[in-house]
Amino acid sequence: MRHSHTWHVWVSACLATSACSLAPNEVGSSSANGGGGTKAGGTSGRTNTDGGSSGNGGASGSSAAGGTSNGGSPGVGGGAGTPSTTQGGSGGAPSAGGSAGNASAGGGGAGGVAPFKVFMIASTAPEHTPMSDAAVPVVQGLGAMNGFTVDATSDTSLMSDENLSHYQVFLQMQLGSFEMPPAAQAALQKFIEQGKGWVGVHAAGLTGIQFIEDKDGNIIGDLKYWPWYTTFIGGDEGFVWSIHPAEQQGTLIVEDRTHPTTKNLPASFQLKDEWYEWKENPRPYVHVLCTADESTYTPVNRQGDHPIVWTNPAYPHTIYIGVGHDPVSLKNANYVNLLRDSILWAAGR
Repeated sequence: MRHSHTWHVWVSACLATSACSLAPNEVGSSSANGGGGTKAGGTSGRTNTDGGSSGNGGASGSSAAGGTSNGGSPGVGGGAGTPSTTQGGSGGAPSAGGSAGNASAGGGGAGGVAPFKVFMIASTAPEHTPMSDAAVPVVQGLGAMNGFTVDATSDTSLMSDENLSHYQVFLQMQLGSFEMPPAAQAALQKFIEQGKGWVGVHAAGLTGIQFIEDKDGNIIGDLKYWPWYTTFIGGDEGFVWSIHPAEQQGTLIVEDRTHPTTKNLPASFQLKDEWYEWKENPRPYVHVLCTADESTYTPVNRQGDHPIVWTNPAYPHTIYIGVGHDPVSLKNANYVNLLRDSILWAAGR
């Protein structure tokens, strides 16, 4: 089952025109000291077709650290009793008090720990750019509050050994492995095998050879299947993405609330998402943190036990977050807390 025929049209067009990157060699940076961050090059002015907000301004509809957002769960601060401070940047990075319409996951700063750097790369596939674009200022704002800087881009040519050597965490925001050229794939594999941090969101879990095939099952151009990545994501080469139902509200159950990435989450919370399905269960090979409660939405193929967030013990600083298709997730304080704590954990903090 293919994700969508548009994937194959888009991959073919990229291959023919070398136009897979919106803004080659242009990177939006943020400052861990609250300086001005900018969105990834070429993303400004995008229409948010999923109905989410990617506003970068004041505090409308959002809360400071420890507050609540849109009637949702409390935003988690940097520690017990830590007051919120409005550091925030200009030019795209949200303040510690939250960005317009987005939930704030506040922090008390890095506590004297040296800042680290995050390489954030996004997909240019049309169905995933709304979330990718909206996430850039949110993640840069989290960095300003929690002691890390973020360089955001959609240019896979920046995925080189030399460039990635400057970063401690690789944030794969919606980018499928099949969107990376072989040199970029090799650089990412080396980065992960060196023990560095990796956080993959939603479409980073699109595994299987079907994404480099045309509608007739033929390999597109010179693309090569990357079986290492499939095994890395799900622990086994048979861990192949299957399908997703229509986007709908559902409940995410936090199975392990002691892990550093989930310790600030409630026992469960709701999200509007696509609720990905795979052909096999990764549980025998990974450490499951959260599952999808299939009784709260309508799946295509009922999985029963349905892991949706997990770590791979073979690569101890890596985490996959299967939810996060819709930018409305960035208004959910619990989701933003999960994203923040995953980045910090991947960096060894």
